[in-house]
This record gives sequence, C-alpha cells and structure tokens, in this order.
Amino acid sequence: VALDTHQLQNFIKLGQWEMAVKLAIKMNRKNDLRLTFVAMLHTLGEMIGHARLDNMVARWDEKELQQVLSHCRDWSTHSQYCLVAQTVLNAICRMVPPEILIDNDAIDD
Repeated sequence: VALDTHQLQNFIKLGQWEMAVKLAIKMNRKNDLRLTFVAMLHTLGEMIGHARLDNMVARWDEKELQQVLSHCRDWSTHSQYCLVAQTVLNAICRMVPPEILIDNDAIDD
C-alpha cells in the first residue's frame, strides 16, 4: 500500500494524470482520486483538463465507471467536493453511452 501511495504521488508530480487516476481507482482511494482530479484540472486549466478528463472517462471499463460514480455520489454530499463531483459526472454523461449508464449498478444505489 505504501509503495502504491508513493507511486501515485510520483505520477501526480510528473503530470502523468491517466496513470495517477488509474492507480487511485485501482487502490479504491476516493480522496486520492478526488485530489488527483482537482490537481489535474488546476494544473492543466479548464479547456485542456476537461478534454483530458473526457479522454480518460471514455476509456474506463464498467467496473471503473461504477467505482467513480459511487465516489461522485459521496463527493456530491459535501459542499467542498461537489464541484469536482459535478465535473466528473458531466464528463461521464457526455462520454459514456446512455445504455451503459442505464445498466450500471452504481446508479441504482
């Protein structure tokens, strides 16, 4: 776990956002994932950050999508974190076909 945490920090410092997000999802660390999204969007700016997020979302498998949706639900309940939740949800709604979202178990919860 410590090695994964160190690797995640390295990915963030190097601007390897896709790798950082994948690792945070794999580790099921919702706060690290949120902080990675925030750092990415802040560092890259709105236009590039959102485009990069869109590309990531389009490549998530259903398990990753379900996990991120669950985290977004939790983030949305806190006023501090709702902006990142809404940003990620916006990307999901734009990049994931509706039939996949309809069949996703995380939406039912």
